[in-house]
Amino acid sequence: MCARAELGALDLPVGQERARARMERDQLVDLLLAQGLLDRHASEQEVVMAMHELLARTPCRLLLVAPQDLLAEVRQPNLPGTVDDYPNWRIPLPVSLEEFCENPVVQVAVQPLRRARPPQR
Repeated sequence: MCARAELGALDLPVGQERARARMERDQLVDLLLAQGLLDRHASEQEVVMAMHELLARTPCRLLLVAPQDLLAEVRQPNLPGTVDDYPNWRIPLPVSLEEFCENPVVQVAVQPLRRARPPQR
């Protein structure tokens, strides 16, 4: 949200946008709790893992995982509506591809996806 605020790309004042984002996050956590994927005292990393477990359970045919989410990268890779104002799709991951694939958080997060969607041969 910080980059969007700096660029004047928010629909509402910053405080209202933050409140809306908190409400949306709380709704997601409530869903994860209702699905039995999370407990009330979960860490932020556990919330991310539970979100990936929920994604693995969906019937959608195409499923993508955002590397930035797994690495807790706060810089948004794309800000819609910006062309020259923001480095869209040019923000590198803070680790190499090899480090990303070996990252323990990534290894854990992809397990439910692999179980739910084994490779097709």
